[in-house]
Amino acid sequence: MPKSKQITKFAIAGKFIGFTLKDDNQIKEIQLQTYKGEVWIKPNKELRPTLKNVISVGDLVIVEGEKHLNDKNGQTKLKAHLVTLKQPAIAVEATKHPDPLLSCTNNLLAKSINQQPIASILICQKSDCQKRGSQNVCRQIEEALRDRGLESQIIIKKVGCIKQCKSGPHMVLMPDKTRYSEVKPSRIPELIERHFSGYKQPQSA
Repeated sequence: MPKSKQITKFAIAGKFIGFTLKDDNQIKEIQLQTYKGEVWIKPNKELRPTLKNVISVGDLVIVEGEKHLNDKNGQTKLKAHLVTLKQPAIAVEATKHPDPLLSCTNNLLAKSINQQPIASILICQKSDCQKRGSQNVCRQIEEALRDRGLESQIIIKKVGCIKQCKSGPHMVLMPDKTRYSEVKPSRIPELIERHFSGYKQPQSA
């Protein structure tokens, strides 16, 4: 029997955080950080060749396409046919657009600008790194971010093994992918200042 699918249009606003790649290094998916979490979207064949030249990590974008819902297993697949680069000023101004879909999309984009984390810290929590004190490092990161009012802008991601276990605990600062090994809790305030001193505390409404 043929598969039963529902196809609807979508428009998702968010911050571009990277691509997932196929074995031949071709783009497989676009990764977005939205105010609801991370989303993976498959670009169509016509879109793939141009994406690497158009968007960069950290760009605010709107991705439009089709959502395919499989009625049998409930799985949803997103397929993109258009990626639009947006700037914050344009996005906020566009919230009055008469098209309800675009209006909703730009409201989400404006919300993501104000609320979404703009960086992340990956900290390995596998057994070797834990034996070397990764949990204490993690607690020190939380404290350092809280002291600087950055806990809503910089998220901590506890991850699995990121190799070189004997030189743990390991920490990777995103989006620039700076890696530190043999991290001591006492170094955390210095590293936070070095990498995130330009980040501003979110203003209260």
